[in-house]
Amino acid sequence: MTTAATTTRSNSDKRCDGDGCDAAHPWPLHHIRYRGGVRRFCTSCVLKSHAGSFCVICFAVLDAVPAPAIAHCSKCPSASHISCLPHPNLASRFLCHCCRNPDSFSYYPAGEVPIESLEAETRTIDTESAKALVAASKLSVASMKRAAACARVEAERKVKDAIIARTKAKDMLERAALISHKESEKVHGANDSNNKLRTPMAAAVNPEKKMKAPNSNSPSSNEGSKPMAAEQRRIHSREREKWMRMHEPISTEHGLPQGTTDRRKSKAPSLAGAEATVAAADANNPVKIAPFSSKQKRIEREVKKTRLFGSMEGDADAKNY
Repeated sequence: MTTAATTTRSNSDKRCDGDGCDAAHPWPLHHIRYRGGVRRFCTSCVLKSHAGSFCVICFAVLDAVPAPAIAHCSKCPSASHISCLPHPNLASRFLCHCCRNPDSFSYYPAGEVPIESLEAETRTIDTESAKALVAASKLSVASMKRAAACARVEAERKVKDAIIARTKAKDMLERAALISHKESEKVHGANDSNNKLRTPMAAAVNPEKKMKAPNSNSPSSNEGSKPMAAEQRRIHSREREKWMRMHEPISTEHGLPQGTTDRRKSKAPSLAGAEATVAAADANNPVKIAPFSSKQKRIEREVKKTRLFGSMEGDADAKNY
C-alpha cells in the first residue's frame, strides 16, 4: 500500500542536521534535542540517533511496561522483538539493516516523482515508510518533552541563582552605603576639628590690622584726636607715677646695715617735722615774721627740701646696699 504526499519546494530546500546525511530534499524534518541543542533531523536520522528505542522491524516504540522480549544487534544498540525476527532461534546472531548496509540504507526511502506542470514534488510513502515516520514523530515528541523539562529545570535554577545574586548585591550595596556614611561622618568630623584648631592659629598668625590714622583734613579727624590725646595724657601720668614711686625715700630698719634704707616702706618727711624746723628758725631769728600765709609757704619749701634730699640719700643707700 502506497500513499502520495505533496510537499512544497520551500520545505524541500531545508537540509538535515544529521551527521553524514546526504539527503537532497528531506521531508519532513523533526526537531529533537541532540548534544545539548535543538536540531532538525530527517526521519531516517531520527531513528538512527535513537537506536534501541524502537523495533527495527515493526517500528514500534519500546516504551511498554513491562518491556517485551527483545534481541539486540551484535554490532550496535539497535533492538528488535524476538517475535519479529525471521529466525528467533538465531537471536544471538541478529544483525540490523544499518549494520548490513551502512552506506546506502535508509529507514525512510520515500520516492520522488517530479511533476513538471506543478511547482511541487510528489513523494510516495508505503506502509513501512509510514511506520518509520510515526516512530520518528513519537521519538521527536519525547525528545522535545525531555528538552522542555531540562529547560524548565535550568530556568528554575537560574531564577534561584538570580534571587541569591540579587540578595547578595542588595546586602553589598547596603554595606557599601553604611561604610560610605561612616567615612563621610569621619571626614566631616575631621574637617570640623581642623577648622576649630585653624581659627585660633589664624588669629595668632594673622592679627587684625591696625586701624589707619584718620586724615587730618577730614572732618572726623578732630573728633578722633581728642580721645587719643586723653589716652596719651593718661599714659604720661602713669609713667610719672611709676617714676615717683621708684624715687621715694626708704627708712632704715633693724637688721639692715647702717646707712641703708628699706624699700618696702616709704618714709617721706612728715608735716610735723617741717613745722618744727620752721618754729626753730623763728625762735633763733627775732625778726618779725610774715603773716600765716608766708609761714605756710616756708613749711612747704622745707617739706620739698626734705623730700629732695631724702630721695637722694635713699638712692645712694640703695646703691651701697
